Amino acid sequence: MPLYVYRCSEGHELELLQGFDGEPPEACDCGSRELERVLSPVAVRFHGSGFYTTDYGRPSAGEPAPA
Repeated sequence: MPLYVYRCSEGHELELLQGFDGEPPEACDCGSRELERVLSPVAVRFHGSGFYTTDYGRPSAGEPAPA
């Protein structure tokens, strides 16, 4: 089941583990009824023999090179 994050109008965040067809919560713990779902980016890293180290971003001057 996916983990959804909701933010109320007061700035509180609520994490809720629910199915895809689950209803959003009706109110925050603080009593606010204005909730919106927070979208966040998904991290993707490709592994395997078909990918090369050059497929990733170059390390900055202070970072060591990948092994």
